[in-house]
Amino acid sequence: MNCAGGARGIFRSDLSYYSNVPSSTTVTYEGIFNSTFFKLNSKEEKKAINLEISLASVINPISNENEIWLGTLLKSKYDGQKINKLIDLSIALDISGSMSGLRIEMAKKSLIQLIQKLNDEDNIAISIFNNESKPIFSYQKVSELKKLDYNSEIEKLHAQGGTDILKAFKGAYDLMIKENCDKNKIRRIIIITDMEDRANKEMTNFCEKISKEGIYITILGISSNFRTDLAEMTSHIKGANYVVIKESKDINKYLVEDFEYLCFQNATDLTLEVTSPYLKIERVVGSGKEGVEEKYEKSD
Repeated sequence: MNCAGGARGIFRSDLSYYSNVPSSTTVTYEGIFNSTFFKLNSKEEKKAINLEISLASVINPISNENEIWLGTLLKSKYDGQKINKLIDLSIALDISGSMSGLRIEMAKKSLIQLIQKLNDEDNIAISIFNNESKPIFSYQKVSELKKLDYNSEIEKLHAQGGTDILKAFKGAYDLMIKENCDKNKIRRIIIITDMEDRANKEMTNFCEKISKEGIYITILGISSNFRTDLAEMTSHIKGANYVVIKESKDINKYLVEDFEYLCFQNATDLTLEVTSPYLKIERVVGSGKEGVEEKYEKSD
């Protein structure tokens, strides 16, 4: 038996178009099976956290053997809700040359709409980055930002230069920390980028460090050529998440419409144990974490 985990809204693959078939390097990541094998069913209405199980029987195209898959889905009645909590946000927008055209225009439009949506008591800082990181709005209450002509400041941004995501992380972090933001609030850094940079050890160490401080990372990656190394990094850091956006028009959906899903997680430390006298877990797909497959291959 194989186990597949699925997280909402990370990958959406339309298999009717060959060009959208996910890369083989992505099959260990959460979300693949939500849109291809298992039904999501209805929204949870009663429980804070509920585990739903789905079964699928498929023929392996290589071995021609029948495989049994167990899909696991964690749901909550709080999914997509703010739960009356305020948030401290530091948003970094990629303005490198590869973001030119529709990408940066839709990103700017969505950022403006997000500001309008936020609670006046939330705090926000906004920076831009390419080869360097530069603040455009310092850390302040949303109510104060709304008094400024933020629309024109954002709309006049244009794309140029290269991309250094590590500088984006550090610049967004500095804007938040320099103001000694409230540690009791939800604190999140959102990076809007076309993900044309590679993850590296320095970047991983930095994101792990700020996660321990209670500052979590969200990456909105606008690209049809998804880079799994950056997703690998974020998926293994507490509180971090990532979304692949294949079409620029979908930036608004994830940044504005699904904002609560990105930023208000219900839990960060969960353990799932499967025990059965009749079934043996052969492999686990859905976390990509090193060693998880080997661990479960030896369990009955």
